[in-house]
Amino acid sequence: EMCIRDRAFMTCAGDKFVRLWEPKKLLAKAEFNEEAKACDWAGNGKFVAIGFVNGEVVTADPENCLAVISTVQSSFEEKKCISDIKIAPSCKMIAYGAETSASRIEVLKVTPEGRSLVKYKFVDIGLTGALAHLDWDATVSYTHL
Repeated sequence: EMCIRDRAFMTCAGDKFVRLWEPKKLLAKAEFNEEAKACDWAGNGKFVAIGFVNGEVVTADPENCLAVISTVQSSFEEKKCISDIKIAPSCKMIAYGAETSASRIEVLKVTPEGRSLVKYKFVDIGLTGALAHLDWDATVSYTHL
């Protein structure tokens, strides 16, 4: 997964590292206990959100070598792998989905600094396959699949 913000971008991969980059330059990297599968960068630049194969969601500080700010375990059964994660344009909510046969989305409320993650909604969207992508609309009224 790759997420771009201004000239910098973030990647996560099977080696358990999340990395922040500028073109041709590594800015920071952090190793986690699990493989990261999805990532997004808050529009205000104050935090990033990372989804892991064990269903865990983490916010981290991009200005402090990706130090963990807050953690929450998804409500998906059997700790399903987070397949996509998006921070709302307002930086007040995070939505993510898991690799399941009938995809669901969970929505968290989050402070603009990423410090508090509170489970808000769990929506069964009834897809017949795994969730491949989601995004927020500009008004933060709903998510796009």
